[in-house]
Amino acid sequence: MATECSQWILASKSPQRKAILKKWGIPFKAISSGVSETWGSRKIPSAIVREIAKRKAESVASHYPNHWVIGVDTLVFFDKNRQIGKPKDREEAKKIIQNFSGKYCDVYSGVALINKCKKRRIFEAEKTRLFFRKISRKTCEAYLKTGEWKGRSGAMTLEGAGSVFVRRIQGDYWNVIGFPAFFLEFIKKMVCNS
Repeated sequence: MATECSQWILASKSPQRKAILKKWGIPFKAISSGVSETWGSRKIPSAIVREIAKRKAESVASHYPNHWVIGVDTLVFFDKNRQIGKPKDREEAKKIIQNFSGKYCDVYSGVALINKCKKRRIFEAEKTRLFFRKISRKTCEAYLKTGEWKGRSGAMTLEGAGSVFVRRIQGDYWNVIGFPAFFLEFIKKMVCNS
C-alpha cells in the first residue's frame, strides 16, 4: 500500500507517457502541468528539456507536496540543433519527413522527479540519435495518410508506421517513445521499495 509520501503523479496528460507507465507497472495519476514549453535564451538541447521537465514537475508538486511528481519533456533537434516541433498541418509534416531523408536527428528527453515531503529532486536528460533511410515520396505520402504525424514532435512515432523511416537507433529506444529507460527502471525500483 502506498504511503502518504509515495504516491505517484505524472505531470502530463500525454497518452503515450501514460501508456508507458502502465506498461511498466507504475501506479500513478496524471495531472497536466499547464506550464509553458518555451525556453528563452537556452541553446543547449539537454539543458532545455531538463528545464522544461523541471518546470512541469515543480508546477504540479507545488499542489501535491506529499507525492512523487514526474515531469518529462521531449524535443527533436535536426541540422545543428534546430528544433523540430509538432507539425501544424500535413504540408509541414511532409516537409519535416522529407528533410530527415538519408540524414539523422537527435531526440532529447528531460526528466524530473520531485517529492517535496521527502525533500528529493532529481533532474536528468537523455539523447538518442535516429538515422533515417532515404524516404521516397510514395512512402512519405503513404505515411501521411495514416495521420500518425499529428501531434508528434518530428512528425512521426517509432511505435507505428513511422518506424519504417528509421535505419538505425543510437541510444535508448524508450527515450524516443517518451521516457528514458534508465528513468523508468529507477522509478520502478522506487515503486517496488515503497
